[in-house]
Amino acid sequence: MKKFYSLLILLTLALSAPSALAQQVVVVGYTYAGPLTGVTAYTTTDGQAAVHVGYQGVLEGADGWTVSTFGQYAVGLYADQGGIISGTNMDVTTTNPGSHGVMVNSGQHYKSMVSLVSSTIRTEGDNAFGLFVTAGGGGVSGSISGSGLYVHTIGSNSDGICVNGADSVVDITNSEFVLEHATSALVRGWNKGTVTLTNVKADTIGSGLILNGDAFYTGQLITLNINESILNGNLFTDNMAGVVNLAQGSTLTGKSTHSNHLTSGMTLNIENGSRWKVKDDSTLTTLKNEGVLDLSETGASLKISSIGSDLLANKGNFTQTTDGTTLMALSGNGPTSALITADGMAFLAGTLDISMSNWDDAVGKTFTLVQWGGRIGTFEEFLLNGVDIWQAGTAWTFDDMLIDSWLVSGSVSYVGNTLTLTITDAVIPEPGVWALMLGGVGVLGYLQRRRNRK
Repeated sequence: MKKFYSLLILLTLALSAPSALAQQVVVVGYTYAGPLTGVTAYTTTDGQAAVHVGYQGVLEGADGWTVSTFGQYAVGLYADQGGIISGTNMDVTTTNPGSHGVMVNSGQHYKSMVSLVSSTIRTEGDNAFGLFVTAGGGGVSGSISGSGLYVHTIGSNSDGICVNGADSVVDITNSEFVLEHATSALVRGWNKGTVTLTNVKADTIGSGLILNGDAFYTGQLITLNINESILNGNLFTDNMAGVVNLAQGSTLTGKSTHSNHLTSGMTLNIENGSRWKVKDDSTLTTLKNEGVLDLSETGASLKISSIGSDLLANKGNFTQTTDGTTLMALSGNGPTSALITADGMAFLAGTLDISMSNWDDAVGKTFTLVQWGGRIGTFEEFLLNGVDIWQAGTAWTFDDMLIDSWLVSGSVSYVGNTLTLTITDAVIPEPGVWALMLGGVGVLGYLQRRRNRK
């Protein structure tokens, strides 16, 4: 009862003053429904929460609160053991190492949750999380939901979101994440969990999008759903299996890596209307493309490895559906090795769109485009600098195709375990011939004379 009466006095003070100084706010075991506006809550104690709602306590209608922590391993907003917090226009700042902005801990018996609207969460110390959910299991979930959030982390290894436990859920819409340090990540996963981002912008540095466990939590599955969002950052798994669903209207830019550990691996599903802009030498365990797989950046390539967690289906497989498009950039003076390598099966359909530069250096070279362990199907459209050179079958030649002011000849072949493009000839017609071509006269005769010379 002592804690109850102390809290009642605290809340009365807050209601009577538009910006009352509350120090620590604790709601345990009962419901307080606001509106409760303009409260300043803070703690200077290590390991303490500035706002703590627990044991089926409920705090509703918090509006315009300023929440701060000045101790180590502290928490701004903390809901545990069935605690529920909902707030609007909250400003939460933590300043020291290991201090999290918002934390939910559901335990094993009661669902805990925090719901925020139009709020700012800022962590300044190292090893801190902006939003952190841990769920004890047994089907009892812990969740953080938010709309209109601005989450800003400054310290090293300080991540935007962390989930820990199969029933840990984070669902964020219409929000922005800023991660300043090179070791920080947008999402970090320990021991399962699900994160859904809708209309979220994140410019990530260093770790980027990371699904990462440790030796104690090996072989668990993290799920990240991305909808209508623009994310810049790498995908990385280490001792953990991750599934990323890149949905309608989303663009992901970055490199993908996994540790080749038996318990790790990354599955990426690129859905219709979304795009992955690949950077550097990327690796995955499974890829399904219904949108745009963009390998057009210099140095971009993709290895789909069969090594990875047994939690991931279709390991080593590359699948592109009829709606999918793969973009590749080749250079006559660049590498000719495979841009996509699948240890397992390649299920091919849709469009392959190739951009070639330095035609004169490409003559006489064979470029390996895709390499596989096994194959079903072929690409249904084959574009070379915007010109469709596709023909039926698994091998064909093309002669004197007008591509980028060049007359190009070559061949395409699905042979053995590779898809290759060979350029046998590329010339620029003489000015006089161009005049005939532009006038629509003499084209057929010119091309026939070239073929006869060949």
